[in-house]
Amino acid sequence: MEFKEAYETIVLRSVEKNTVEIPTILSCLDFENQECLELGAGPLGRIAISIAGFAKHITCLERDPDNVSKIMGEAGYKNVEKKVSTLYYKFDKEKIPFPEARFDVVYFTWPPHKTITDPKFLDEMMRVSKKHILILMPGIKGDEAKLVSLVRKGEKERRMQYRGRITRFLTAKGWRVDDNYREKTIRLEFANEKEIQGVFNCLAFKNASLPLKTRQKVDSFLNKRVKNFKDGFYIIHAVKI
Repeated sequence: MEFKEAYETIVLRSVEKNTVEIPTILSCLDFENQECLELGAGPLGRIAISIAGFAKHITCLERDPDNVSKIMGEAGYKNVEKKVSTLYYKFDKEKIPFPEARFDVVYFTWPPHKTITDPKFLDEMMRVSKKHILILMPGIKGDEAKLVSLVRKGEKERRMQYRGRITRFLTAKGWRVDDNYREKTIRLEFANEKEIQGVFNCLAFKNASLPLKTRQKVDSFLNKRVKNFKDGFYIIHAVKI
């Protein structure tokens, strides 16, 4: 399974789609009349489209050129195309193509740990934000951290280190980080064992070839969670002082 299919499947199989993430994001600050920048909106642009009902405008930066038009198609279907715009952007190659303090809110949901722990990338988020930064991170709690630990021990501890590293970096740069990380879990209900294996072999292990015994452990873990996988997330909210 490739990333687009895995991403769209995990969104489709979320029992609480938009009923946990969106309210949790909206609980962090008042989005009314805020100019927002979303990094990595994904092929559905679902969070931007949901928040567009509250924000003044949301600009989405997306690294997949096919997603740019797809997001606008979704926005048109939901009648928010005037409040959402998209732009192609290579996250790891270029600076964010906007001037300093261009947006009231800059946010990134479900980012790769490698990207969001890069000091240069965090510097860019701070540079273009006037006031708020929101980062919705893959959770410390939930089943994915346990799953990855079957292949790489200590994933929960690594994720705690990432959270601490990002928090310390933002604080050192003069931002105040909310002590309440708003940690939540989302229940996923997959169609069958093949589907859940395909999704997490892609998202958790990048379709890597695992040793037979390790693969058996991974598949056994996933097969028991076809109907009750718990996907965790938490939010880092930083405010410019």
